[in-house]
Amino acid sequence: MTSDLGAGFEVETLENRSPIHKSVQHFHSCSTYEEFVSALYCVMDEIIFKLEETGDVGFESQKLEDGITKWICGMLHMVDIDANPVAVNGNTDLTVSQRRTGFKWICEAKVLRVSASMNHLYGGLCQHSTRYAVASSRQKHGGLIVYNYKDMTSKRVDEWKSYLLQNASNKHFEYFKDLKECEFRVGAENGFYTKHNHIKSGKEIIVRHFFVTMHHEPLK
Repeated sequence: MTSDLGAGFEVETLENRSPIHKSVQHFHSCSTYEEFVSALYCVMDEIIFKLEETGDVGFESQKLEDGITKWICGMLHMVDIDANPVAVNGNTDLTVSQRRTGFKWICEAKVLRVSASMNHLYGGLCQHSTRYAVASSRQKHGGLIVYNYKDMTSKRVDEWKSYLLQNASNKHFEYFKDLKECEFRVGAENGFYTKHNHIKSGKEIIVRHFFVTMHHEPLK
């Protein structure tokens, strides 16, 4: 609804704002960690949709991992969400903080180049879940963003999921040895969640795997 101020002016209220505005307000007013993550993911989805629509203009190079992540940070800053690379047991690619509550969400970012294998993504997942995150009560979720420059993003999502499952019994894959099919949950349009015990704390951590479509090779 709107409030008429006369002379053609109207005051916008929460009910008729765009989804990202509603999610931002929920982010800043959240009282639980689950509300914090839920609102953040709604905002992130909107930002990723915009990135996928414009990525061919500014991010056509497959070497711009840091530049893309900084762009996402800038978009979050525009809605007053604290998002930066932060030193947390190492240098994270993206850490989102809620100043009032101390909630944190740590994310690792990787470019999936045309020539890259899933081993490259595994390195990013290990950085996130064995170096940066601690799975405390104020940091129970995290993220892995994959900037996919290969074709057919949905196929790459399936390949990454299969890679995790097929390697779960490998002795060099011990951290994810208990990963089961049932612990995968469909996330947004391209991606999924994994859930496992954190190697440092032994507590459960949930990682959302985002795949961003950056492939751009039109036939005409």
